[in-house]
Amino acid sequence: MNNYRDLCILFHAWGLESSYYSTKICKMVKSYMEQSVEKEELISQLPTPKDLYWNQAKREIEEAESIGIIYICILQDLYPASLLAIDDPPLILFIMAKDGNLEVLKKEKYSIVGTRKATEYGLKITKKISSALVSQGICVVSGLAHGIDSAAHQGTLNEHESTIAVLGSGLLEIFPKLNIGLAQEIIDTNGLVISEYGLRSRSQSYMFPRRNRIVTGFSKGVIIVEAELRSGSLISARLALEQGRDVYSVPGPIDVPTSIGTNKIISEGGQIVVSIESLLDLIVPAENRKISNISDKQPLQKQIEIIKVPLSKEEERLVILMSNNYYTFEELIELTNIEAGNLRQMLGVLTLKDVLKEIDGTYGR
Repeated sequence: MNNYRDLCILFHAWGLESSYYSTKICKMVKSYMEQSVEKEELISQLPTPKDLYWNQAKREIEEAESIGIIYICILQDLYPASLLAIDDPPLILFIMAKDGNLEVLKKEKYSIVGTRKATEYGLKITKKISSALVSQGICVVSGLAHGIDSAAHQGTLNEHESTIAVLGSGLLEIFPKLNIGLAQEIIDTNGLVISEYGLRSRSQSYMFPRRNRIVTGFSKGVIIVEAELRSGSLISARLALEQGRDVYSVPGPIDVPTSIGTNKIISEGGQIVVSIESLLDLIVPAENRKISNISDKQPLQKQIEIIKVPLSKEEERLVILMSNNYYTFEELIELTNIEAGNLRQMLGVLTLKDVLKEIDGTYGR
């Protein structure tokens, strides 16, 4: 039993009444938290919701307990710290998780969002970005909508990794209904499906912008792939900036409606995604980069061992970095911090020894 059960009922009741009251109570709670007020004293100082909403909240908490849905309120240690940092965090979260496993909450998270009317290119690049992120141990967060959101989740699932879906509806009224199967697949792969709304709350237009603040709030950065000029993805970009998150945008053709929003984000200072590798360079420091998708599938140390020429430690480090990618000379200076003259000499030697190849001004294996 959740030791914060009564407080969860109270918080949920205010959320059921209206998002206005939920926000108002949230500001009071955050103020009390800053003053380190004890839980019992906090409860005594909060206003009491109407009986109608209290009784509904109590029934929904009881139903959640009966079917294995987890609920967490803002005062519990399990509550995600990244959400606490935003101005208007949800007072309570309902979570569907396999066997109650919440381990994925501990991972670093980035969100990928975009239009429901995605192009084939948008879907393809989203899955590639998602796959690249999870290869670095990053959890992908999105909103389970059609289009880019679904592709973001699917790209993670294709790698048999966990993802987090945040709904603009209740957990027992998943929207869109066509994604009920995707939601179940997310749960089965130790991911999470999350909502702040009542279990049987049907989606309404105001819920999606509210949902977006949780998607961005979970995340260290937000990646926008395809967005019209007036779209929820632009709301997500604005929310992310307000929350102090990084914003990345995938550019597109200027005559395609779903590129207008992403190109606008770039023109207003969003970081441009020119390639998967450039995105990883921005997100994951070179020294922390994990090598994935190695062509001969051999462990990295084995790859080093089969090179028939002796390597210095610095040369070995360089070869490991380039085992799966090609970089320009300028990119390698940034990634390695090796002095330009020494780097040029090392590349020349390793190229002559056939350890590295040079193709169109880039170096790799």
